[in-house]
Amino acid sequence: MKKSFQFRRFSFLILFSLTFYIASCANLRIVSKYDSDNPAPVQVNRTTYFWGLRQPVDVKTEASCKSICQITVKTNVGHILISVITLGIVVPQSVEYFCCPEVPIPGEI
Repeated sequence: MKKSFQFRRFSFLILFSLTFYIASCANLRIVSKYDSDNPAPVQVNRTTYFWGLRQPVDVKTEASCKSICQITVKTNVGHILISVITLGIVVPQSVEYFCCPEVPIPGEI
C-alpha cells in the first residue's frame, strides 16, 4: 500500500512539473510585412509591474528604423518563475523586432 502511495505522489509530481514546463513558454508574433532589411532581430527586455498597472516604457528604435515589420514577444520558464514568485507584481518579457526596409521614393528623370 505504501509503494502505491509513493508511486502516485511521484507520478503527480512528474505530471505537474511537465505541465508547468510545457505551458510556461509562449511566443506571440505579429507580422505586418515579411520583408525585412535586418538579418537579425533587435532584442529588448521589458518588465511590467503591479499586475499591468504600471506599464513598461515604450521601446525606442534606432533612427534608421522608420517602421517595424515583425514583433515577437516571448516568455520563458525563468520569466514565469519570477512572475509566480512575486505573485504577478513583476512580469518580465523579451521583445524582438525587425525593421522594415526603406522604400525609395522615385525621383524625376
